[in-house]
Amino acid sequence: MLNINKNLTLHGANPENLYKIFNLKMPEKIIDFSSNTNVISWPEIDIDLRKSASCYPDINCSKLREFIASHENISQKKILFTNGINEAIFILSQNFMDNTGIFQPSYSEYQ
Repeated sequence: MLNINKNLTLHGANPENLYKIFNLKMPEKIIDFSSNTNVISWPEIDIDLRKSASCYPDINCSKLREFIASHENISQKKILFTNGINEAIFILSQNFMDNTGIFQPSYSEYQ
């Protein structure tokens, strides 16, 4: 986090401040990959919130995997769900151990 002055702070999930600091016109659409949020807009999905909030989630994400595979016309085997980017990086690096490199400086969890 970079502190420019007492009122404005540069941080990834707040691009408005960056545009304001540099006196730039903000674009209509910004895709911000610097925070752990979903940047993909999905079609409306009918979810029973009471059922979803009252039971432990399916650890294989079966229905979501099926929906995405169908929507994107890809095999369910090509879809990876993780508990955040750290787990995804770990799983991918373990599976491609011989072809993995870490550029420095980088996010400490990559190592």
